[in-house]
Amino acid sequence: MQQLDDFKANLPPKPYCTSDFRRDGLLIRPADIAINHHYIQHNQVNSKSLLVFDIDRPFYYEDLSDELQLPIPNFVVQNKSGFHAGWGHIAYSLATPIHLNDDSKRKPIRYAASIEAAFRKKMRADQGYAGLVMKNPLSSNWQTTWIHNNGFDLPELHDYVDLEAPVYFNAVKHEEDYGLGRNCNLFENLRRWSYKNLRHYTYESEFFEACLSQSEMLNGRGRGALPYSEVRSVAKSVSRWTFRNYEGGGSNNRGRDTLKGAMLNLKEKQTLSAVITNRERSAASESAIKIAVLRLQAKGDRISIRAVAKEAGVSKGTAEKYKHLFQ
Repeated sequence: MQQLDDFKANLPPKPYCTSDFRRDGLLIRPADIAINHHYIQHNQVNSKSLLVFDIDRPFYYEDLSDELQLPIPNFVVQNKSGFHAGWGHIAYSLATPIHLNDDSKRKPIRYAASIEAAFRKKMRADQGYAGLVMKNPLSSNWQTTWIHNNGFDLPELHDYVDLEAPVYFNAVKHEEDYGLGRNCNLFENLRRWSYKNLRHYTYESEFFEACLSQSEMLNGRGRGALPYSEVRSVAKSVSRWTFRNYEGGGSNNRGRDTLKGAMLNLKEKQTLSAVITNRERSAASESAIKIAVLRLQAKGDRISIRAVAKEAGVSKGTAEKYKHLFQ
């Protein structure tokens, strides 16, 4: 079946999964093991190929078209029996995934967030659903109905809903604080914080760490919180652009730029520049190693010099030099 094959192909190599939230929480397992759990992460780490909506009432997918004038979804996954029989998830497949990495353009993300919010409102779906994991359509615990495998473009989905305001063109107005909208709001809040605090940092690596800490604080924890990969991507995108481009607040002169106009001869400037460059490299390596350790911990992997070096993209010698950070 094409839909089933597409779903498997879209899974991350090590998706979040669980069969019992209360007992096990969220686990990280290889995909071939994760598919045996009742709930599974359905999108890649930094992209969305599926828009999924959580419906807390019995429903028939035909009603989406007949009563709500929404498109027929690609598949639905519902409870088989019990008090919550018929409750479940509705999934739409995107022809072009929405990318959420640190190089992604924000306008398509805001556009998708506006459409997602309009769909959620129209079908009265759960606003608190974070969208990280869904009922696993491969699990026999649920009733899965595979309907079609045609992917939707965002403009095509837009045709079915009225966006109350074109907020995807307006970086000032915030989206509703769930789903893709939470990603947009995190970006906007962190962007404003970065402009005010850039002047306190000399090195880009230090500024990134500060933005990452602030991003994690703004994201919070619990239901609706974004996964760490999205939080880090937002922090990297904001910190990099702000450090390299922002000219407000009197914070232009950073790093080697502070040498301009200094009362130093050429040799002294070259020496000082080399010292600053080495400090930047050391700070960047230390930051990369700290982040690598956090990511390995989040995945439940063993913390070793080899693992840290591979995750951080540094040599084993560099990881050995900074092993005091994780031993």
